[in-house]
Amino acid sequence: MKKRGGTGMNEVVIESSYDFVDGGCNACATVKCTTYALKYKDFERSLDQLDTLSLVKEVAMVEGFCQKLVMDFDDEYIQFSKGTTTVALQEEFGGYQIKGNQGTLFVKDQQQKAEQVFLAASQILDDFFGIREICFRLETMD
Repeated sequence: MKKRGGTGMNEVVIESSYDFVDGGCNACATVKCTTYALKYKDFERSLDQLDTLSLVKEVAMVEGFCQKLVMDFDDEYIQFSKGTTTVALQEEFGGYQIKGNQGTLFVKDQQQKAEQVFLAASQILDDFFGIREICFRLETMD
């Protein structure tokens, strides 16, 4: 486990890299494609995108939470559980709802700067999962 500068914070490193991809024909434009990899403790996982929900899900699983898909009559949601802690993440129009022992929170699904994403993910991990002292750091790879 990496700790940052003696502060007791658990550091999660997000590596960002990009590649230029072309569509395979002369009519298709070349597109810059950004990829992200999350490194935490002894785990490395790729992220589909840099957003709050992706970070929360990956850190929770590394911390030992079990993930399962629950399908009810009119809903489906992802449930995380570990010991007596249970957290439900349900996608809704424009964002997702987080339900836990501490209450309910609606998080908008919008493009944000990395610092805002990291702050929101840290707060959710602390408030709902009891995972404290998480520090995210973005590294851009050439």
